[in-house]
Amino acid sequence: MQSIQWSRSKGYIVVGAIGICLSVLYLALSFQMPMGRIRQPGAGVFPVISGFLLLLGSVSALWEGLKTRKTESVELPAGSDLRRLLVLLGGILAYLVLLPILGQLISSTIFCFVLIRVLSSLSIWRVALYALVMAGAAYLLFVRFLMLPMPAGIFAF
Repeated sequence: MQSIQWSRSKGYIVVGAIGICLSVLYLALSFQMPMGRIRQPGAGVFPVISGFLLLLGSVSALWEGLKTRKTESVELPAGSDLRRLLVLLGGILAYLVLLPILGQLISSTIFCFVLIRVLSSLSIWRVALYALVMAGAAYLLFVRFLMLPMPAGIFAF
């Protein structure tokens, strides 16, 4: 496995700063939702609580980075391992973007296909079969068995 060395304190600082920016944006959007009353909380209560927890964790990471010794280092992936990591992160982002458009079943199938293809050396037909089985099982569990409302997308079933 190829790797590069990076300062642990710099990692905490970068993650903390990114987390603070994202949590402030998330909180700004959350406060636009209705809060409701004490007896009947609105849709915005949970996102506001989540945003403050994310902000607290991000500030803690930033604080840890500022007090950590600069000599401590961590190994980060490089080469083909870095490429695999970036493809997986891109796959997660694409899944989140495509979920409301294509729906849970199709988006999950595509995501599982990409995930298995990047992480294994199986044939494309086995990867496709496994992706269909995994997405179908998730659909049956969440939509049919637990009756959770999942995005149907443009191809509503």
